[in-house]
Amino acid sequence: MKSLREQFEEEYMPCWVEKENDKGKVEYIYCAPWYIWDLPEEKLLRKKKLLTSFSVGSLLLLFFAGTRNNFVNTNVLVQIAGICALAIHVPELFRIIQFLFAKYRTSRMNYHAVNHVLRVVPLLRGALLVIAAIAAIYNMPGGSGGAGDWVTIFCYLVSRVMAWWIYKEYKQIPFRTEKNITFSEKD
Repeated sequence: MKSLREQFEEEYMPCWVEKENDKGKVEYIYCAPWYIWDLPEEKLLRKKKLLTSFSVGSLLLLFFAGTRNNFVNTNVLVQIAGICALAIHVPELFRIIQFLFAKYRTSRMNYHAVNHVLRVVPLLRGALLVIAAIAAIYNMPGGSGGAGDWVTIFCYLVSRVMAWWIYKEYKQIPFRTEKNITFSEKD
């Protein structure tokens, strides 16, 4: 696996830029292919905003469900699955925000950072939330808990549906690469 420095050196070429006061400096110009999420820009921006709102909403539901003081949250399996789901939601949210602010044409490093996380983490988080919900239902006293227990389970399941929706919607966004002509024009 290449280090960030090696990846940077593959994708950026140093160029000397003259300044007005006779002091020049080195600037790095992106010379690798552009990665483009191949949707019209307005539709892509709408999808980015929806993914971000679903991720934030899912995080809020997960936080609400996990902090409720009720019987189902006292089970160790529910606690472990909920904490793990919350822990892996952090890099997912970070990459969704990175995706939100990414330009239409983005670098290879930026694309791969977003793509690798958003194609795996929502599925894993969804599986953990299903485990938490099933463990909560299984460990309810007498199979019938209070209203607070059912609200907690409902929050876990809705958060799981949101995770699946994020995965499905991101996976449907086509992408293409485009030759970078910026660097060759400046030579």
